[in-house]
Amino acid sequence: MANPETIAARFARCVDVFRDPVATEAQEAEFRALVELLEDVPVTLTGGAGRIEVNGVPCDVGEMIGLVQQFKVHRVSAIALGRRPPPERLLELIEALADQPRGGETAGPLREFGTDPIRVTLAAPEATPPAGPTV
Repeated sequence: MANPETIAARFARCVDVFRDPVATEAQEAEFRALVELLEDVPVTLTGGAGRIEVNGVPCDVGEMIGLVQQFKVHRVSAIALGRRPPPERLLELIEALADQPRGGETAGPLREFGTDPIRVTLAAPEATPPAGPTV
C-alpha cells in the first residue's frame, strides 16, 4: 500500500503533465501509475493554506505546488476518491483540474463530481467586502 506522500505526489504529477497537451506518453504513464495506486485504498486530498493533505497527512509542498495552485484556481477544498475509482471518471477529473477555468467560471466542470466514487468539494466563493459609501 502506498503512503500518502506517494499518492499525493503521483496525483500532482498527473495533473501537471495533463497541462501539457503534447506530453501524451507522459500523460498515459502517470495516469496508469495513479490508477494502480488507487486500487486498494480510498483517498481524500484536502487543499488549503498552501498545502495538500492526503487522508489527513500533510504532504511536502515542494512537489505539490502545481496541484496547490490548481486547487486554488478551481476553488477545490477536497477530493474524495473511493477504492478503484472508474478510470474514465478519474481521467475526467484530472483533465478538469489540469485545465484553466474559462470565462470566469471557476469550478465549472468540477461541479459534476458530487457523488461516489469521486466527490469534489468546492470552497465557498470569496466574499466581496461591501462597497463603502461613495461621496
